[in-house]
Amino acid sequence: MNMEIYRNFIKIVTIGTISGASRELHIAQPALSNQVKALEKEYGAQLLERGARHVSLTNAGKILFDQAKRMSLLEEQAQKDIRASVRGTRGTLRLGITPSYPDLKRANLILNFSKAYPDVDFDIYERNSNYLLEDLSKGRIEIAIIRTSSTLQPQFATPVLTEEHLMAAYKSQNHWLSPKLDVVPLTALEGVPLSISRGFRKKIIDSCLYAGFTPIIHSISSSRYLPLLWADQGMAVGIFIGSAPSSAPPDMVFPGLCCRPLAGKDLDAKQTITIIKDRPLSAVAQAFLQFAKKNEP
Repeated sequence: MNMEIYRNFIKIVTIGTISGASRELHIAQPALSNQVKALEKEYGAQLLERGARHVSLTNAGKILFDQAKRMSLLEEQAQKDIRASVRGTRGTLRLGITPSYPDLKRANLILNFSKAYPDVDFDIYERNSNYLLEDLSKGRIEIAIIRTSSTLQPQFATPVLTEEHLMAAYKSQNHWLSPKLDVVPLTALEGVPLSISRGFRKKIIDSCLYAGFTPIIHSISSSRYLPLLWADQGMAVGIFIGSAPSSAPPDMVFPGLCCRPLAGKDLDAKQTITIIKDRPLSAVAQAFLQFAKKNEP
């Protein structure tokens, strides 16, 4: 299908004369006349009534004129969509995130990207870090936003990295810790029931053992929501990963909680935006990565 011929047909009808369309399109009049004849031959019907000074549409010509305008609009939209896809402003972002609600920083990154690129759709996997790294390796996702305390394998790259810290969350009125503390010494957790996330179980236990005591693990879960919920009920101190010296997101969801950084050995962690090293990214994924870099505090 040669869309140029259909666009020229639209121009002839809009202007009303082949000669006028010829001047505007900078195409010789005989060539335009031949295009109309070729269309009439293709559709087996007369399309234009040729008057002395004006052409008008036959019934068949009216049908073709309406369809040609529709085809022209579809072609224009297809071109816009393809250009947007190449620029990364349209398409589907295949993203993995660890289930760590509440996390307004991460949520806002995704929501603000969506506002900046309203034509991008999202296919989001919410799994723990090890599964997301597997999804990344197998190509199910292009980008993984994970929290980790260990060094990643060489095939992974982390173009965006945020340093974080183990935090303690507890009710202001509790049996164990003072709300006046700016920092919670790890040794203050001896004999205190703890609620922790599974991904940082080993780090927490090892750090407590190094500090000289065996921690009391009241609950282990896959996200940081449940540790905060246990803490909000006053049944345990929740240990979660946040941005020291404060962690506003949990305070906003659980306004009665004190959230303080833990002081002790090896209590740092990282939130990373992770990709496969040397694997080409789609335009949408590249746009997200650049957006994340630009908006990383």
